[in-house]
Amino acid sequence: ALELCRRREESPDVQARVAADKQEQKRAFAEAVARNPKLLEQRRKVWTAPPSPRGERTGLWPDGPARRVDRAFHRVCMTPRAMDRLIETQPEVAQEVVLALCIAPPRHEDPVGVGRILESPGLQSWHEGFPPMWVRGPFLRFLQLKPQQGLDLIVRLVNFATERWAEAARRRHNRDGEAPLSDTNLGATVDLADESFTWLGNGNVYGWSRQATMAACTVASALMALEKWLYDQLDQNEDIGRWLDAILRQSRSQALAGPLVAVGKK
Repeated sequence: ALELCRRREESPDVQARVAADKQEQKRAFAEAVARNPKLLEQRRKVWTAPPSPRGERTGLWPDGPARRVDRAFHRVCMTPRAMDRLIETQPEVAQEVVLALCIAPPRHEDPVGVGRILESPGLQSWHEGFPPMWVRGPFLRFLQLKPQQGLDLIVRLVNFATERWAEAARRRHNRDGEAPLSDTNLGATVDLADESFTWLGNGNVYGWSRQATMAACTVASALMALEKWLYDQLDQNEDIGRWLDAILRQSRSQALAGPLVAVGKK
């Protein structure tokens, strides 16, 4: 699983088989062109989109994949219950896999700074996840099967998305020639009994758990799953105090305030 989600290099045996398959494809195409030379001309005429401006290439995110994950593998793993066995037996590995599926691989940034269409900065597109819902993805099952790791997964994903949002806000601000923005300019202070934290975000980030756009399907579905799971815990007369405390101390995003406020109103 870690190889397929590009968190580990493929074994030498797999690499050799992939190289052999590519050579076989080249040989088969060469034979086809020899029989019908027009095939090569037809391939050259295939329309391609003009190259778009590209900014700097992002580095490898700590929890992200080294390169693009196969779409079929992504689609299967993001199906509810598809990862149940891995979550139950190896929750840390499952957590690493899910984060690698949600976070984008290294790629060129948008030089205009508005982000790619229907994508959020730093996140992998997930067209099958639209519209966002608590039943989509492995998030709710992770919370049900391994709540500690599931909660950590969601908080890390939301924090990552919010940090990318803050970076984009800083880039837009810097282009205007104004003084750099600090975290306090981009968020609010949350005071606990013994510690204070800065939660990044604004009104839009706060509303991510209610967002029904393609921009952050993974994050929106994860937040909805968290809210649903907390409701279920309350319905079962479970004490959710330790989970709320963990969220308050680990969160760096106003997006997580959305589910907390909703649960508090229940």
